Amino acid sequence: MIIVTGVILYLIDALIRPEKY
Repeated sequence: MIIVTGVILYLIDALIRPEKY
């Protein structure tokens, strides 16, 4: 699903760039 993929990408991006928070 697109939603699931979006969430996974968001989590990965958050792990790679925690400065986004």
